[in-house]
Amino acid sequence: MAAEDMVQLQRASDRFAAALTCAKKRLADPVAMWVAALVCVSLASSMLVAPTESSAAPFGVRPFPPGSVVVSQGGTIFGTGGSGPGTTVKANGEVAVYPPDSNGDVAPEASFTKGMYGPVAMAFDPSGDLWVSNANTNNLVELTRAQLAKPDPVPAVTISAASGALDNPYGMAFDRSSNLWVVGNKVKRVYEYTKSQLARSGSPPPRTTISAFPSGPLGDGFDPYGDLWVTTITTTGKGSSCPAGCVVEFSKADLAMANPTPTVTISSTGGANIAFTRSGDLWMVTGGGPLNDCFGSPCTNELVEFAKAQLSTSGSPTPAVTISATKHGAAGSLWGPYGVAIDPSGDVWVANFNKPTTVEYSRDQLSKSGSPTPARAIVGANTGMNWPSFVLIKP
Repeated sequence: MAAEDMVQLQRASDRFAAALTCAKKRLADPVAMWVAALVCVSLASSMLVAPTESSAAPFGVRPFPPGSVVVSQGGTIFGTGGSGPGTTVKANGEVAVYPPDSNGDVAPEASFTKGMYGPVAMAFDPSGDLWVSNANTNNLVELTRAQLAKPDPVPAVTISAASGALDNPYGMAFDRSSNLWVVGNKVKRVYEYTKSQLARSGSPPPRTTISAFPSGPLGDGFDPYGDLWVTTITTTGKGSSCPAGCVVEFSKADLAMANPTPTVTISSTGGANIAFTRSGDLWMVTGGGPLNDCFGSPCTNELVEFAKAQLSTSGSPTPAVTISATKHGAAGSLWGPYGVAIDPSGDVWVANFNKPTTVEYSRDQLSKSGSPTPARAIVGANTGMNWPSFVLIKP
């Protein structure tokens, strides 16, 4: 514990001791009871005053409750196809945190701007630390669980790759052992960084490299059984196996091999990013927006579900559920959907990169195909939505 924290803790202890002394005086000396009572109230009240940033350490500001909606705002540089760091938050982007079940023109409870340069993919590790990939500077940064309760801290760890492995880091996911699997879209690889490699800043060589994809990888995620699933981009040309993109699985056992190869390939459609329900069903956003903003996704502006049973063998199954936009184009509910997350109740959140909004579909709305109006939408001037690229629900 830091020296400043010890001082604040000692002060609180002294106040508590004083309050106990007051209570004893009240019982022992009835004449002084009312005066002592006033002093006790004053001392006790001082203990209940909201802490300042300094006195709050190491706990910081109010922690974000489970269910908070975390959105990476890619910023104007990334949103308009640029690269490199800018000079403003609007240009560089940020990570914004909204209250659970946010709806309407809701301002974020907090935003994290330091070390953010085109933040795209995000993932919570098993201990609750948040990792963010930067598309403008091709690196990864960590905000520890403790830092998430502090106002805009400098990231604790920065991971870079001199070899270009992290160029276009559009997807990232943690396995159960706290190892991070990152999509290097530009180099058409997925890389594994171990828990120990992520413990300090540097440019560690990935432990595992996956290159056996039918087309370039775009997003990734783990199912409840520890298998890694990766979306791949659309391909053209004679004999293409993934004209609309694919979703491929690498089993947990296969990931332990030197050169993992796909166990299952779903070729009916690819997408941008994916999320799994607790029962093993897969939800995927298919990307979209203007044609030049599709990032290799099918560009159909849809949210689709593949049931667990459909994922058991390779093939080209029709999605069990397809959620389409309420209207075509920017006026619709889905316009450039690139991020997807599932909350504990089974509702699905989608980040619309091109709109910009982040919307929620209730579990009931997702029971069948259609074009339902989202149950909630974070939208408006106060939200700070700025090319929203990814969405997570805080565990």
